[in-house]
Parts: sequence; C-alpha cells; structure tokens
Amino acid sequence: MKTLLWVIVLLAAGFYAYPLVGEGTGSPCDALEHIMLRKTAVQRPAGSPELLLGQLLQGVSRGTIANAVAQDQYPHMPTGIACTMLYWRTLGGGTR
Repeated sequence: MKTLLWVIVLLAAGFYAYPLVGEGTGSPCDALEHIMLRKTAVQRPAGSPELLLGQLLQGVSRGTIANAVAQDQYPHMPTGIACTMLYWRTLGGGTR
C-alpha cells in the first residue's frame, strides 16, 4: 500500500513539475502561455501581427493571461493546478 501511495505522489509531482522544467518557467501559468504561443507560432506565418503581438504579451504577462483563462475554465480549482491541466490538454492537442 505504501508503494502505491509513493507511485501516486511521484506521478502527481511529475505531472505538476514537467511544464515548469520543460518550458523553463517558474509557474505553471507561464508554462501554459509558452506552449500556447509556440502552438500559435506553428499555425501562423513568420512575422504575422498576431504572432508578434502574442510574443509581446507573453513577455509582459508572465502568466497573467493564462491565469485568467485557468480561472475561467476551472473556477473552483487552485490556479496552478488548473494551468497545469490546461498545459497538458494543450500539449495533447485537445481543446474545450
């Protein structure tokens, strides 16, 4: 039973920590903004106004926009966990 508990704890820690390490950020909401911007960059041609605006906002925002999105999507959940869930959904290509 202890082993199962440790496995669950380690999986939860990895679920939360991977966006921070993978995106090189200090918060899950900032990591969510990074991946949203990266997915937008793939869909837009280089130099498009939307892409430049997104890069500018991400540089200034530092997770504020993703924080608002997470609170809208999951109002009764802590923001860090909500941003992490949205990060994984965005990484997997799913949308709501």
